[in-house]
Amino acid sequence: MTRPTTSPGKPLDNARWERFAQLVVSGVPASRAHAEAGFKGTDKSHEANSSRLIRADRVAARIAELRAPALQRLAKGAEEAIDSATRIVREAARVAFGDIRDVVTWDGERVHLRDSADLTADQAATVKSIKTKRTTRTSKDGEEYVTEEREVQVWDKLSALNILKSRHPEFSEKIDARVLHGIVRVERGTRSLT
Repeated sequence: MTRPTTSPGKPLDNARWERFAQLVVSGVPASRAHAEAGFKGTDKSHEANSSRLIRADRVAARIAELRAPALQRLAKGAEEAIDSATRIVREAARVAFGDIRDVVTWDGERVHLRDSADLTADQAATVKSIKTKRTTRTSKDGEEYVTEEREVQVWDKLSALNILKSRHPEFSEKIDARVLHGIVRVERGTRSLT
């Protein structure tokens, strides 16, 4: 009997061994793949012989070679999922722990926006929108002038905290955060932290 050989990227010389490897990689159970590859026998002999064949060096190497691209795609997908999850947590943390005073300052009379060029990426990430409304008015003297009104919205901190809470299950049942009249009240168990 000629011993089937394998070279990387090439099918096995034995067509039945190659078909068996292809079927196993596609998800067909080994005993059924043994029968479908053209081997003769009973259910019991297919089970025993497929067990031996799947462990044969050349067949095992071919199966591993055929599975490699799928495993690489799976690994890449897992890596991307981890990267996405990390980015989500990072963005939620930026919003949850951001401080509006880094973007806007105010005194008794005026609100001042910081120049966006002076903001760090973390500070800028807290800003949802900035709207400017210009209105042309006429003074008592009949002269026109323009007034400017600005509105700064930041992303919802409580939603960001809830995202972080969902990513860290150790906090899920222990912390209860509520907003009541604009005040965030956080409770752990029965003890208030506000």
